[in-house]
Amino acid sequence: MASRKHIKTQYPGVYYRESAERMAGKIPDRTYEVCYRDATGKLCWYTVGRHSTGIRPAYANQERTRLLKEIDAGKNPAASRSITVGEAVEAYLQWADAEGKRTGPDRNRYEHHLQERLSAMMRWRRKNCSTSVRS
Repeated sequence: MASRKHIKTQYPGVYYRESAERMAGKIPDRTYEVCYRDATGKLCWYTVGRHSTGIRPAYANQERTRLLKEIDAGKNPAASRSITVGEAVEAYLQWADAEGKRTGPDRNRYEHHLQERLSAMMRWRRKNCSTSVRS
């Protein structure tokens, strides 16, 4: 059975996890992740991609370097991955309409009762940050 622990690679801050279900040939597929500290010192994890789709540790290291450069420039890389509740609702309603789902009651309920309060609220970041302090 594959492990869910992060396993170090030869690059600092680049790790991988082996999938319990997905296989890349005869071995478990690997998901590459990088860890970095944001401007406030929080330890953040960013998933780069899977080995089966062509992602390798060297590319994950390049992504980590890009993230660190963004932080040094005063940008927050996690903010670009955050979406509002309104954006999530619109994406869902577009998907549901394309699938032929019945969205009339949901759309009306959102537009008449919830949109004003919820549309600008931030939803979760796509990758969670832990609350560790800077080492």
